[in-house]
Amino acid sequence: MGQDSPSCTAFLSLDPNAKCCLVDTMVLLPIYHGDPDVVPEAKRELNGAALVLLNSVVGEAAHKHEEMGCGKETYGEFASELSRRLESAGIAFKFVRFDHQMSRFWRAMIDGRTHTNLSNVDYALLCAAIERPDMDVMTDDRGLWGSIERERGAGSRGRLLSATCNHKKRRQNAAWLIKHMLDGHIPKDAFVKWSDRGGRTEFYIDGKTVASVSGEGARVDLSPWVESADRRRALESEIGINVGERFRDWKPGRRKNGAAKGKKWYRRQAGGHGAAFC
Repeated sequence: MGQDSPSCTAFLSLDPNAKCCLVDTMVLLPIYHGDPDVVPEAKRELNGAALVLLNSVVGEAAHKHEEMGCGKETYGEFASELSRRLESAGIAFKFVRFDHQMSRFWRAMIDGRTHTNLSNVDYALLCAAIERPDMDVMTDDRGLWGSIERERGAGSRGRLLSATCNHKKRRQNAAWLIKHMLDGHIPKDAFVKWSDRGGRTEFYIDGKTVASVSGEGARVDLSPWVESADRRRALESEIGINVGERFRDWKPGRRKNGAAKGKKWYRRQAGGHGAAFC
């Protein structure tokens, strides 16, 4: 399959009155993986709008999917499977490409580098958000979020939405529990980070994996921190049971006055591999 498979619509051909929402890679990937926190949150935030899947974003998602160790897929294979999964989740979508006019705009923005914190794919989303200021954008990238706000200005009707807050909170909660249960075995200022690997989440300290959590439970390795074999096995079992249960059973808290929207999201730097607007 080619780079435009499945069939793509030119961005400027989209109906400006249709309910549409741009989406970035760090939101699209957990949707693709069927994340139980992100999928319902994304559907709630979309409120019937269609996801606009820029081919540059889909291509980046396919690459990062491979980097996670989830297998190598061509653009066409990844896009076809993405279509199937979005349809199964009940999320409307459109595969979209830039025509020559938008591509020139994109290239000029990249060459200008007025937003030094953005990747080339981020610039594609920024260009689309500028061209259609009434279109919503779903992202948890702090740099992209701020750049869109600055370029659009205060009068824009397009909302900035988040869909991974609960995804991050579940993992931050498990990271806190791991650190709490390792009290006395790791430095007090140690930070438990996490990173998604497709179907599992890895937690690590100083670059060393301490736990890997999936739907099957948690696997724990404390060999870098606990010398006594008997104590290590007992603690690994205890942490594995508790972290696995906490990760599986964690539930998001109720939001006051409905779901938080756009600029009302509280912004803070999150642990793990990205920023959360929670």
